Amino acid sequence: MNTTKKQHFIPEMLSKRFARPDGKFFFHDRRLDDNLIRPSTPNNILHQRYLYSPVNAAGERDFSLEVRYSRLEAAASELFDQIEQKLDAGKSPVLSAQSRRLLDHFIYEQWRRVPDMHARVLNYETFRSRIETAIVNYEQRKGPLPEDEKARLIDSLDNPDLLKGIPGRALKKSSGEVLRAFQEKSLVIAEASRNSEYIIGSSNVIKTSNGPTDLRDASVEVWLAFTPRFAAVLLGRADLPTRVQVSADQIHDVNREVAAKSSIIASKNLTLIQALRPGSALQQPSKPDSRG
Repeated sequence: MNTTKKQHFIPEMLSKRFARPDGKFFFHDRRLDDNLIRPSTPNNILHQRYLYSPVNAAGERDFSLEVRYSRLEAAASELFDQIEQKLDAGKSPVLSAQSRRLLDHFIYEQWRRVPDMHARVLNYETFRSRIETAIVNYEQRKGPLPEDEKARLIDSLDNPDLLKGIPGRALKKSSGEVLRAFQEKSLVIAEASRNSEYIIGSSNVIKTSNGPTDLRDASVEVWLAFTPRFAAVLLGRADLPTRVQVSADQIHDVNREVAAKSSIIASKNLTLIQALRPGSALQQPSKPDSRG
C-alpha cells in the first residue's frame, strides 16, 4: 500500500514529460512574494502532505484514495506512452473504447484533484453556505434545531483539521454526469506549432468556450497537455481529424489560461515562464560564504 506523506497532485509520470533530459525544469510559484523562478525536479514540487489521506473516525489515516490514484496514474502513463509513440512516428492514435474511458477518467480526476481547484470550490464560504442550507432543509422536515446545535455545526468549520480532510473525503465520490459529458465529446490531439510549447501547471486541466460553461454544450472544450508538444482535447465537434496542429497564438491562450488558474507553473523553457509571469526572474545561486 502507498502510505507516503508527500502526495503529488500532478503525477510525476505527467510532470516529468515537461522536464529536460536531465530530469529538471523551472517553476514559478505566485504564492511566494519574491517572484522568482527556481530550478527543480518533478519529485520535489506539485505535492502536498497527506492530501488524499484524511484521518478517519478511528483516528487512522485512510490511504485508499492515494492507492486508487496510484493505479490510475500507472495505467494512464502506459496509455500516454503509447499515444506519444504513435504521434512521434507521425501517426494519429486511434483509441479503443477502453482506452478512451481511461483517458476520460484520468482527465476528470486530474481536473478535480488539485488544491487550486479545491481553493475555488471547497472553500470556507462554500461549506458554510452548504451547512446553513442543510440546517434549513432539516428544520423544514424535522422541526427547529436548538440554537447551540446550529452554532456548533457552523463553528466546526473553524477546525483546520476538519477543513484539511474535506478534499480527501469529497474526492471519493465521482460524477457520472461529468464523465458522460466527456464521453459525448470527440477526442483530438492538439499538436503545438513549431517554436511553441505547452506548460504544465498546478491546475493543468482547463475548460474553454465561447460563452457557455455547461460541459454538455458543444462549444465547451476540455484541454490537458501531456507533453510540451501535445495536448488531449475533448470537444463537441466531429468534423476534425484526430490530430491537428494549432497555432502559436492558440497555444499562448491555453498557457495563459493554465497560468491564470495555477498557483505553480513549470516548464523547461525559462523564457516561457517569464512571459507568463511578468516581472519574474531566475533565482541566482547563493554565493559561498567568504568569511574565514
